[in-house]
Amino acid sequence: MRRWAALAALLSLSACQADKADQERARSEEAVLTSSAPIDCTEALTEAARIVCADAELRALDRQIAQLWAEVEPVSGRPSTLSRRHADWLAERDAGEMDWNSGDRRARTAPELLELHQAYVHVLTEELRLARALPATSPASALAGRCIGTALAACTVPSGGYVNGPDGQQLAWQIQRGSTAESGTTSGLILFEVDGDVLRPVGWSFEAVNFEAPTIFSTPGGVFVAAKGEQAGTASANADVLFRLDGDHWTEIETESWTQELANQLPVGLGVWKGVDFIWPEMFASSALWRDDDANCCPTGGQALIDFDVSGTSLRLAQLNVAPAESGTASAP
Repeated sequence: MRRWAALAALLSLSACQADKADQERARSEEAVLTSSAPIDCTEALTEAARIVCADAELRALDRQIAQLWAEVEPVSGRPSTLSRRHADWLAERDAGEMDWNSGDRRARTAPELLELHQAYVHVLTEELRLARALPATSPASALAGRCIGTALAACTVPSGGYVNGPDGQQLAWQIQRGSTAESGTTSGLILFEVDGDVLRPVGWSFEAVNFEAPTIFSTPGGVFVAAKGEQAGTASANADVLFRLDGDHWTEIETESWTQELANQLPVGLGVWKGVDFIWPEMFASSALWRDDDANCCPTGGQALIDFDVSGTSLRLAQLNVAPAESGTASAP
């Protein structure tokens, strides 16, 4: 969804100049990931929490967000990704607004906090709508005939089918194309467990302008299913999905938080400005590198070659190699 993309951009821009201690705090307070409680205004408060507690409208929105999160978390098609984003949103609310002149943060005003809360209410409301739009079961015959569920308006099915794993695992999948009021034209990917003639959704995403068919593969870390996805816009941001088979259950692996470690490890003056090219069976990705003074079209900083592993429910950067660009040439974006 583009609202998620807008919030992600806000969090990313804010984090890129925050000091490392703030970045680690935002990602290490694991209790935040499952918290659905509103602010307790009787406890010691951050500046943002103090402003929320002093404003009746903000307190109502804080309670609404807590209630929505409690409803969204257990039914989401990508619970690990949404939990990480929820943690980042809570941390960003407390951290305050970035002052781009000084590089420092300041407490948001009540109107700024109001806008931040209202935007997040829209995000969570849409996530809940998408989850409720998918039926708990569908006949296998529906896979090729029509869109399963009602998530997208004017929905069509460009492709769908079955994917088999190295040890007999099987999932069904359907790629949908249509639109939503929140995102405009968009695509969705739904993965289904196959139980005879019945399909049960195990995960989904509607955040890409384009999805590719999924693949199941085995690594020393387990059996995974992944599908490449690309968001709309000139940045071609990633919308890839990744799940790991845990017993008879597919667990979603979030694929976003590793980018902060990438930013920390890259040499000063180099950055990844667009989505990376994941090669999922190899748990590998590559990307052109931009120098600070490069044009968006033309990176000249060489290539980032990235190996991954999985820790818990997160994709982690295992190794980074930087291949310098040949003198006088630009890297392929």
